[in-house]
Parts: sequence; structure tokens; C-alpha cells
Amino acid sequence: MSIIYRKVARDLLLNKTRTLLVVLSTAVGILALGLVISLSDLMGERLASVWEASRPAHVAIGLAGRVDDDTSQMLLTTPGVAEVEPVFRLFVRWKRAGDAEWRNGTLTARRDYARLQTDLATLKAGTWPRDNAITVEYQTMQALDLPVGSRIQIKTDRYEREMPIVGAAHDLGAGPPQFGSYPRFFVTLRTAHALDDAEGYNRLNVRLAQFNRAEAEAVAKRLEARLKKMDVTAYPQVQDPKRHPMQETLDTVLLIMGVIGVLSLALSAFLVVNTVSAVLAQQVSQIGMMKAVGATAGRVMRVYLGMVLIYGAVAVVVAVPLAALAAHVLADKLLGYLSLALPSFRIVPRAMLAQLVVGLLAPVLAALWPVLSSVRITVREAIASYGLGADFGRGWLDRFVTGVRGLPRPLALSLRNTFRRKGRVVLTQLTLITAGVLFMTVMSSDNTLNHTMRQLFATSGYDVEVDFNGPQYFDRAEAIARTVPGVVSSELWEAYGCVIHISGERKREALALGVPPDSIMMRPTIIAGRWLRPGDENVIVINQKIAQDDGLKVGDRVNLNFYDKGDSTWQIVGVQLGMGYSNYTMYIPRDVLGRTIRLPDRGHWIFVKTDQHDPAYQVMMEKRLVAAFETNSMSVVWSDNASAQFQRMMNQFNILTYLLLVMAVLAGLVGSLGLMGTMSINVLERSKEIGVMRAIGALSPAVIGIFVVEGVILGLLSAAAAIPISYPVSRLFTDALGKQLFKFPLDFRYSLGGLALWIVIVVALSALASLWPATRAARMSVRETLAYE
Repeated sequence: MSIIYRKVARDLLLNKTRTLLVVLSTAVGILALGLVISLSDLMGERLASVWEASRPAHVAIGLAGRVDDDTSQMLLTTPGVAEVEPVFRLFVRWKRAGDAEWRNGTLTARRDYARLQTDLATLKAGTWPRDNAITVEYQTMQALDLPVGSRIQIKTDRYEREMPIVGAAHDLGAGPPQFGSYPRFFVTLRTAHALDDAEGYNRLNVRLAQFNRAEAEAVAKRLEARLKKMDVTAYPQVQDPKRHPMQETLDTVLLIMGVIGVLSLALSAFLVVNTVSAVLAQQVSQIGMMKAVGATAGRVMRVYLGMVLIYGAVAVVVAVPLAALAAHVLADKLLGYLSLALPSFRIVPRAMLAQLVVGLLAPVLAALWPVLSSVRITVREAIASYGLGADFGRGWLDRFVTGVRGLPRPLALSLRNTFRRKGRVVLTQLTLITAGVLFMTVMSSDNTLNHTMRQLFATSGYDVEVDFNGPQYFDRAEAIARTVPGVVSSELWEAYGCVIHISGERKREALALGVPPDSIMMRPTIIAGRWLRPGDENVIVINQKIAQDDGLKVGDRVNLNFYDKGDSTWQIVGVQLGMGYSNYTMYIPRDVLGRTIRLPDRGHWIFVKTDQHDPAYQVMMEKRLVAAFETNSMSVVWSDNASAQFQRMMNQFNILTYLLLVMAVLAGLVGSLGLMGTMSINVLERSKEIGVMRAIGALSPAVIGIFVVEGVILGLLSAAAAIPISYPVSRLFTDALGKQLFKFPLDFRYSLGGLALWIVIVVALSALASLWPATRAARMSVRETLAYE
């Protein structure tokens, strides 16, 4: 082994603590990068492959009316159409046999389960449905504990029937019930038609010979026109067969994680710079001796860059398998929500290559500046060096620190030592400030997301909602609701589908909600214009997503086509903040909508406010209201309560919250390791000072206290700097998050709890980071500390 490699090995092995901290912090940054890339590839590939293999419809068409097999076959002659498969879907109420509580669900009936053409479902247990028997969707079975062999009751507005569950099938297009999707059941056509007392299909799945979005949209228009001639209103929707519906959300989450991962890697680079700077400062005399015996600047650089390269190589060896394992576990967990699993464990080549390149190059590039600066030193300057901090007292900051009076001597010494190595202080502060800003940004994003969800939910002032099978008169439905003990008020709304004609050929399908202008069930957040007023006629308030997607604003006039009810012109008077099902809704005065669709004084959808608002009470009131309506011959299609809706809504965003918290922990971990590395270096390089202080009578606790206070000062300074920076950064980040996920900026709420937590973390870790090496140094004999190099 050459002398150069011996020196590198000696520096690494004699300072095991320093080596370990640098390797760990670098490994965390590399791990974060590999985790994001691996998650993207593992989940993206799995979702895309399974989704495409299920043969999803290129054009999914909902029908306001029924078609038969002959009609679906005739539509095959439409130019561009390769396959047409009819489907029947029905909203129902269901419950386990013997239970008292009815729940919402959907029945799907297919022509031949043994020869499905589109939206393929995979049988997981038992058999496909037979007449008067049900096959449950697999995610529904798992989430609601509906095993094969159990029995459930199904109720429509006409019939109620108890049926056995004979199988379970996985339908990738069915969302998890815990995220707000309706439980799904499969039945035969004969069973579905018997329950609905009608024949035919109300949905068409269409596929092209080869998917092309422009061609698919053209085909959708042709089919819509042909069906209209048959007096069947169609609601077509184009779907990309290679892009799972969750892919957009996944891409957004991974983008966020990627940004945080890159910042974590940057924090690791700061620590490398700090460590190499400290090593070079300690070894100035060694550099001088090497150059005195003939070593060139290039050879000296090889020594220290070689040491850094070893840091990176060891970090890569640690990070690559850990990132692969973490990505596999996390991807498997997230895919589990869709009842999917990763086929087997594997390391993603793209992630491994990125980790290898970044892990080896980033530390070397980070170390170039301090190494280049140090190797330029002359032999005379190196040998004449008086040591660390010999130039203290020359700058204005030094004079300010030494001018502080009235402090206890140990505290004054800690304050002076804190700013002795200004370059290292700056790097340490950059590391800690960045980590603090990142940590508080993530915590504020989580706080903002939760607050926005609660605020949007609070715009609805109801506790229970009930949907009727047919239109009911306002006065009668609201009067029946008020007869139920505990009801404070009620409002019957109407909902009707429409198409917004914007300009030229541009259209937007939307849902028009007819609400009382003075509604107490709807307290919207208006972001432009105003809300509805009594006396308004043809005016609408649109959702912000429609406004942004289609460039609409307050004052614009649009044409609304209510299908068989005709066209009319409306003026936009307001833009409302909303999400979820309300992303494509607009609000119209209830009486005006009733006249427009020729259903005056009637509606399908009643909202009820109760005198108590806890979840258990809402469930009880939901049951009472459904019973009251059905007693009065008002057929209920489905019902729900506010607490259950809110919980389902929050479930959808818990995954994002958990991932953000994982990245916050990584950010905090890198910052903490950086601080520990800095404080360890500070203590170790001043071992001689510790020896001198002990030689003149200083006790070990007093010596240790000086370094602990120094660490706490560094931590508090970084927190003080991070707080004002974190506020605008957090706001920008959450605005970008909101626009990417929801098409509107979130209602920002800075996390004071995250701020307090970071201060506690920084103070605790800075104290611990100083305590451990200072204690070790204090235990050394005076002779050993004075001989330390």
C-alpha cells in the first residue's frame, strides 16, 4: 500500500466518529434520491401495466336512458369504433343480513362474465355471479369484511332481496371504499333487471383499434350524435388506457418527494464541505510537510479527494440496498390500497445508476473548493501556521463578541468559540437553516392541507343528506324531515347535468346544482365575484377548476345545454372554492333551475341540519330520516352523513400526508447528522485546549459545559434564521402543491407546532452532539489531549 493510501486509511480509521457521521448523512441524501426514483418506476410500471392489461374503455359513455344489444351492435358501424360492450349499473342500498344499517353501493351487471371485452375483472375467490347471487368486488370484500359465503340484502326503490355472496373479483376501475368509492357488487343481467324492473343497459364501453386521444374525442362526438337521434342522451368520457386514474396524483407526490430528496442531498454536500474543511484546517502542517518533501499540489489533492471518494462509495453501498428495500415496502403498501402487489423485490437500475453517479460525484464536487483552497498554501505559510482560529479578533464580529460584558466566563468563552471558525459556522448554519426550512415547510404543508380540507368541508352546513329516486316537492319533503326529532332545518336541492358551450367547439360537462340563494346548508368560499342572491335569474357561480381549465371569469356569459331541456344563456357572477365531486359543479338559484328543466318546486336531494353534530348522532339521524321518508312512500336511492364524508375525504390525502412526514424526517435526520458532525469536529480539533484548561484546574463538567453551550448557540442561531425564511418558502410550496393537485392555492396555515418542534430538535441535538465528543475528550488524560493531532 502506498504512503498516500496509508494516510487516507489512517485519517478515516482514526476518526471513526467523523467518518461515520459523514457517511450516514451522505447516505441519507442518496437514499432519498433512490427512494423517489424507485417508487416512481415501481408504482408507475405496475399501475400502467395492470391498467392497460385490464383493457379499459377508451371512451366510457354514461346514458340517460337505456339501449339494448342490437343498439350496441349497430354502434360498431360508427367510424373509428372497434369494440362496444354494454354495461348496466345501478345505485342500491345494501346491508349484511341481520344488520339494521343500510349503506350505499352500486350493482354492475355484464352480458357475459366469462367473455368480458373491456374493464376486465379478475376472479379472486369463488365464482362469478349466478341468478339471485352476488360476486363482491375484492377491495369491497377486504375493506368491509364481506367474505364469500356470507349473505347481504339489496334494496332498490322497488324491491328488496337477500342474496348470498358466491365470489370475489378484482376490478381495477373500482376505487377503495375507504377513499370514498361506493362498494361494488356484480350480478347477472337477469338479477339486475328484476331488481330495477326494467331491461337494457345504461353504460357503453367503447374501444378503438388503437388509442389516439384526438381520434377518441372524435369518436365520442359521433357516438353522442348517433345516440341523440335515438332519443338517448350520452355523457362520453375519454380515458387513456396507459395512464391509471391515480397516476396524476402519484406524479405530483413523487415530484414533491423528489424536490425534498434533492435538498436532502444538498444538505449532505454541506456536511462534506464542513468535514473536509475541518480536516484540512487540522492538517495544515501535514500539507506543508508533504509539499516540503516534494509532493505536488495534484498529489495532495489526490489524498483528500480520495478520502472524500471513499466517503461517497461507502455511503452508496449503504444507501442503495436500503433505498431499494424502502421503496419496495412503501410501493407495496401504497399499491395495497388498490389490492395490487409488487411481483417480487428488485433494485431499479435507473435508481441504482443515479445513486452511484450522485453518490460518487456529489461529495467530490462539494469538496473541490476547500481542497483547492488548501493545497495552494505555501510551505512557509503552512509550517508558520499558529493553528485554528489564530486570526480571531480581526473582524467586526470578533470585536463585537469580545466586547460583550457581564457574561459568566464559561458563557463568554462559548460565545467566542462559536465564531472562531467563521467559514465552518457559515456552512453549519447553511446546513441547519436549510434543514430547518425544509422541515418547517413540510410540517406547514401538512398543516395547510388538513386546514384546507376542514375549511372546504365547513362550507357545508348540513349533517345528513338523502337522495330520492324521483323528484319530490320542496314543501312536502322539508316538512317530513322536520317531523323527525333532532332536525333543525332542511333544504331540498335539485341537480341536473349540462354542457357548457364556451367558444367554438369547446365544451365542458358539468353538474348544475339548484340551491336556495339564502341557503344555510351551503356557505361557500367565494374567491371572485359574489354568491347567489334572492331575485337572481340566469346567473351561475362556477367552481374554480372550471374557471381555470376553461379560462372563464366573473362577467362572462356562457351557453348551457340541459340536453333534452334545451339551451339558455347564463352570466357568471362568482367563482367558488371547492374540490372532490364539486370540481365540475356550478350553482344556480333553485327556482330558476326548476323552471329551466321543467321541474318547478321539486328536487331530488335533501340536506338536513341536526341539533347535534358528532358522528354517532349523525349516523342515528341518517337512519331516522331514511325511515321517515320511506314511511311516507318517498323512495330513497342513497343517504350519507357529514362525518363519514369528511373521513373518506381525509383518507384520500392521508397517503400524501404520510409521505410528506417521511420526507420531513429525512430532512431533519440529515440536518441533525450535519450538526453532530460539525460539533464533533469542533470538539476533537480543540482537544489541546481541553488539555490546557484541565492542566490549569478546570473541572471536566465545566469544560464540557462550554462546548454544549456553543452547540446550543449554533442551533438557536440557525432556528432564528430559518423561521423568517421558512414562512415565504412554505407559502410558495403549498401554493404550488395546491395548484398541482387541486387547481387552486391552498388556504395557507404556517405550522407553529412544526416551528416549536424544530427548535426543540435543534437544541436537543446540538447539546447531545457536543456532549458526546466533549465527554470523551474530557476523559482523556492531560498528556493525551495535549498530544492530540
